Amino acid sequence: MFQEVFAALVQGLDKIDDPDRIGAWILTTAKRATWRTVRRRIAARTGQTTLDEEAEEVPDVDPLPDSVLVGLEEQHEVRTALNGLDERCQQLLTMLFYSQEPPAYGEIAAALGLAEGSVGPIRARCLERLLRRLH
Repeated sequence: MFQEVFAALVQGLDKIDDPDRIGAWILTTAKRATWRTVRRRIAARTGQTTLDEEAEEVPDVDPLPDSVLVGLEEQHEVRTALNGLDERCQQLLTMLFYSQEPPAYGEIAAALGLAEGSVGPIRARCLERLLRRLH
C-alpha cells in the first residue's frame, strides 16, 4: 500500500494546490488502494470478478470530513505519546486498550511478569504519564 500511495503522490505532486490537504489526500488514497486490494484478494479466493476497472479508478476529489481527520490526528497523538512511555507502560496499555477483548488482570500480570495486584496501580501511573505527554 505504501509504495502504491507514494507512487501516486509523486506522480500527482504537481497537481496539488493545497499542501495542507496532502494528509487527507494520502488517507483517502490509501483507503481506496486497500479496498481495491481486498476486493482483488476476495475475488481471487472466490473466483468472483471484481467491480469493473473504471469504477476502481475513479479519483476521490472529496476531502475527508473534518471530524474524521480530527479523529485520526487524535489517534496519532495518543499513539505517539504511548510510544514515548517506558516499555512496561507501552505493553500494559496496549494490552488493555488496543485489544479486541481486554485480557484479565491475571493474564496481563503473567504476560508482563507482575503481581496481579500491581496491575491496577501500575495502570493508573501509566495513564497519568500518558496524560502528561498529551498535554
